[in-house]
Formats: sequence, C-alpha cells, structure tokens
Amino acid sequence: MDPFSHTIGTQTDPSQTYTILEVAMKYKATMILTLFAIVLCLFNYSGVDPDNIFLFMFSVPVWLLEIFSDIHYYNIYFVYLLTVVTYAIFGRIGDYFRAQDKART
Repeated sequence: MDPFSHTIGTQTDPSQTYTILEVAMKYKATMILTLFAIVLCLFNYSGVDPDNIFLFMFSVPVWLLEIFSDIHYYNIYFVYLLTVVTYAIFGRIGDYFRAQDKART
C-alpha cells in the first residue's frame, strides 16, 4: 500500500477527499515555514546556539519582545510557541496569496 494514498475527508462534504500529498501541496508554504520554525526552536533548545544568535535573527516574536522588554523575562517555551505560530501564520498568508494568484490565471 502506498503510504501517501491515505485520504482526508472534509467536514462539509465527506465524499470529497484529498490525499496527503494534495494537502501538502495546497499548504506548501505553511508546512515549510512551520517546519523551519520547529527546526529553529529545536536548534536553540539543543544548546548548539548558546548565545541565541539564530533565534534572535530569525524569530519575529523575539524581535518584538526585545523592543518592549528583555527576552529573558519570558518563558522560553512560550517564545518557541510564538515563533512556530508566527511562522505558520506567515506560511498560511503566503498560501492564500498563492491560491489567489493561481485562481486568477
């Protein structure tokens, strides 16, 4: 059995199903950016980045938190969660515009 042949039904129409690859292609930017954020957080959590340089460079919530206060006042897991959610939102916005452009042509 092909591991990518599983189907995902929709709430509104159970007869309309999508394969995992179709869902992955529909939300490609969301998945890529969310995966990037998870890898960024795991890299920081692993201790390879002791000065948090990569987290400070690539995490938008850290930029905003640093404007108003010191990042060390916040729970690091909360910062990781904000980072992953922010990148997922950015990816979803990118997928939305990609779908709009694709529908227009």
